[in-house]
Amino acid sequence: MNEYVIEMMTALSDVVYTLPVGTNLGIPHLLWAMVAGQLLVSRGAVIPDLKQIGLSDRAVRRSWQALRRGGG
Repeated sequence: MNEYVIEMMTALSDVVYTLPVGTNLGIPHLLWAMVAGQLLVSRGAVIPDLKQIGLSDRAVRRSWQALRRGGG
């Protein structure tokens, strides 16, 4: 894996470290889609962006719930 990708994933992990379990699994996928520029391609459509970066249906649902409901 590219060293820049490793550094970015480490930074994203540090950002979500204190989030509740479940939310901390979904938010990094959302952040990665933003960093990768996927939100620009589909004009902000979150679910297609998550599918475009190669997530499974379950991971897409988890990320969407993390965005929608958060850790509350």
